[in-house]
Amino acid sequence: MEHSATEAPTQRLAGRPATRPGRSRARPWLFTLALLVLAALSAYPVAVIALRLDQLFLPGNELALPAPLKAVPGFATEPPAAVSLPSERINILVLGLDRRPFEGQEPTRSDTMFVLTLDPATRTGGVLSIPRDLWVEIPNGRGGVFEDRINTAYRYGGFTPSYPGGAAGAAKATIEHNFPQIRIDYEVAIDFTAFVKIVDTLGGVDVTIPESFRYTERVSVDGFNGVLPEFRAGIERMNGERALYYARYRGGIDGDLGRIKRQQQVMVAVANRAVSIDAAARTPELWARFKDAMETDIPSYRLPGIALLAKQVGLDRVVMKSLGDVTHEAITDGGADVLVADPGDIAGVVNELFFDPGLRTESAKIDVQNGTQRAGLATATATYLVRHGLSSQLVTVSPSSPPPQDETVIMSYGGKDYTALRLAEWLGLPASRVRPSRDTATRPPGSADIVVILGRDARIAGMPQNAAAPR
Repeated sequence: MEHSATEAPTQRLAGRPATRPGRSRARPWLFTLALLVLAALSAYPVAVIALRLDQLFLPGNELALPAPLKAVPGFATEPPAAVSLPSERINILVLGLDRRPFEGQEPTRSDTMFVLTLDPATRTGGVLSIPRDLWVEIPNGRGGVFEDRINTAYRYGGFTPSYPGGAAGAAKATIEHNFPQIRIDYEVAIDFTAFVKIVDTLGGVDVTIPESFRYTERVSVDGFNGVLPEFRAGIERMNGERALYYARYRGGIDGDLGRIKRQQQVMVAVANRAVSIDAAARTPELWARFKDAMETDIPSYRLPGIALLAKQVGLDRVVMKSLGDVTHEAITDGGADVLVADPGDIAGVVNELFFDPGLRTESAKIDVQNGTQRAGLATATATYLVRHGLSSQLVTVSPSSPPPQDETVIMSYGGKDYTALRLAEWLGLPASRVRPSRDTATRPPGSADIVVILGRDARIAGMPQNAAAPR
């Protein structure tokens, strides 16, 4: 059964003034940048590059500007002589801002958050969706942290004049603090109205709706009246407004997890639609529609290489993961409804996308020993290492303790020195603290490739140096 965008019902609640709910359960939405980036990943011959990301990844026949694009102000008139692929993984933090048209440029919360990653070593990509209500530690910009929902980080940075990097800096710092495996290279933030514009410019998208539902959207796309979107099971050609409401729906038994799945579903629909039309001929229109709705720190000289890498990866090698799969609902001491997760479970999901090829190749078995009187230090250290990308199955805590010592050292017995040096980096140790040993006679029982012996100088984030930690 197929419904057109014009046939699908969306009732408007006339006479209702626009209000901004304090905590609506149906606020998440998907926005343009990731959709178009993924469209580029899905078999575009290449992506056209320009002076800013608001000129985005748009299709052409080679790494040069198509004829229609040359007439658009701000685009280069000559293609680059050579394009170099990124030598390391590229991670882009994508933020959708919950900012209504009548609010201007007021700092706001991020309504949607995910990280797009491209790895040139493996020619793979990934999208990590992060629930907006995830309870995390947010760096305050002065060396401390406070706890709140992750979607408040962007707003906090925007309202804190002295915050390094402002709103975007706070969002980046929060991601890197809570997910140490992820280094954010660049950030993109887009106002949600751009999503509607770009879908309409593409002529709508085809989405398969698994089951019918209806809900109340308190603020419509135009920001003035509420609406009652209704979706019927089947295939629907959705315009921008309908696609936005579909991606925002957060009701049902799956709650936030279901919302993330619908967002990812719309991502793929936009990518498929983009490659099925002659988007190059519509480049000026696309550029005009979303150029002012976007903020980014990606420098223009990096765009050609990122675009070429995206083309080589292809959509079929992009893995989508959601932290919603490992979260559960909780209530804070202040009475707020939030989502929480075990750090080990989060690390497991993040590691699937942001693994270090060197660590995975060596797969070193690591034993952590406590050479101090600080109870629980070895356990805290092991947890800390897993959060940085090591497999929990390869990191063990020794049941016995070595003699007390002042300095932390890393004994490398299996020739897996790359992992040993990364451990030193994470633990804040100089490379000289790594002691390679090829003497198999001195190798500890259990066949550990690396043994971390913690000394009194050991410092683990979140654990005071001279205080006992719970096991």
